[in-house]
Amino acid sequence: MCKKVSVITLTHNKLKETTIPFLQSLYANTDKSLFELIIFDNGSQDGTVEFLQEFSKKYDNVKVIYNNENSGYSKGCNEAANFAHCEYIAFLNNDILLSKNWLNEILCVFEKENNAGLVSSYPIEAFEYNERLFSKAVKRTQKRLKDDYKPVIFPDFSCVVTKKSLFDKIGRFDENFAPAYFEDDDLSWRYIFEGCKNFISNKSFIYHKGSLTANTIDNIKEIFEKNKKYFFQKYSDKYYVQCSWEAKSRLIELSRKIIKKRKKSLFYYLKNFIYTIT
Repeated sequence: MCKKVSVITLTHNKLKETTIPFLQSLYANTDKSLFELIIFDNGSQDGTVEFLQEFSKKYDNVKVIYNNENSGYSKGCNEAANFAHCEYIAFLNNDILLSKNWLNEILCVFEKENNAGLVSSYPIEAFEYNERLFSKAVKRTQKRLKDDYKPVIFPDFSCVVTKKSLFDKIGRFDENFAPAYFEDDDLSWRYIFEGCKNFISNKSFIYHKGSLTANTIDNIKEIFEKNKKYFFQKYSDKYYVQCSWEAKSRLIELSRKIIKKRKKSLFYYLKNFIYTIT
């Protein structure tokens, strides 16, 4: 039986913190008959390579590509996509955990929306909830979400799915955004310019631990500013693209400030304790 989705994930060290729990979550919450797994290792040196060599022997739907250096996110994803043979491609960070039926719920959006371009899971962020509260956070979040999915400009690239034919047609990730940052914003807009709509599923969830690999990169602030400059130059004739990015950035910053303020209160810790025991 031909599998439907090529799941692509990149690894670079952080074996115990990210890769092992991610793979456990993936296989525990995904129908194995639905997907092939393509792992692109970006020059890990902490035992990840040896672990993946053994892991790939245990499952018949795994292919591992070993890179001698860290090529970054865009190039790594593009290289891995060359080995994808399914109708859909799912790009998953390895610093996430997945909810039950996460993939089926995303595929349902494609079935309902003919012009769907990028569809992502709904993120539960580590700065807002403790990892052990993930399943309870999902239930509480679902109660306040009215629709099964919602249209967005920027889906969450920690876990995003697209049709492979469309990904190839649009031109894949722009590798000038190296090693990371802004490649997701760029691709989101290119899908929209192609006439597609992007969505976030309100029934598929991930727990995002948060940029554990990116935080290990030297001169990360300089890389961010370099890629931001390139992004703004690329869309210099589209003022609304720049404005939308600034608005998104400010909203994220505001959300983090609100969460940080909450964490200073006794009520925040009391609430999380109640969530844990109930």
